[in-house]
Amino acid sequence: MSSLVVITSTLYGDTFGVAREVGDLGAVLEMQYIPPVGTALVVHFQYITPDDLLTELAIRSVVIGHGQVVPQFIRDTKVMCGVTRSVIVRFEGIEDSLEPVAAHVMH
Repeated sequence: MSSLVVITSTLYGDTFGVAREVGDLGAVLEMQYIPPVGTALVVHFQYITPDDLLTELAIRSVVIGHGQVVPQFIRDTKVMCGVTRSVIVRFEGIEDSLEPVAAHVMH
């Protein structure tokens, strides 16, 4: 399952990304830029609660590696879609106090 997320960094700013293979310990993030190993990030997930409220979960993360996401091979045309670079992050904990993320970034 993939999720559209906002990724914030004090060094690199805010950007959109796609979180793939999200697990208890971390995730693979497709992003507009590839920060170096050791970079601290905050990954912002939004979800709907059972009460139909939009809620945000911000998870402190650190980049532990780089990789590539290879889209599915299209058999009919024998064409490979573009390969995107990604980062592998380890989740460190939940943000205690959320600073508002700019409206233009979240929407």
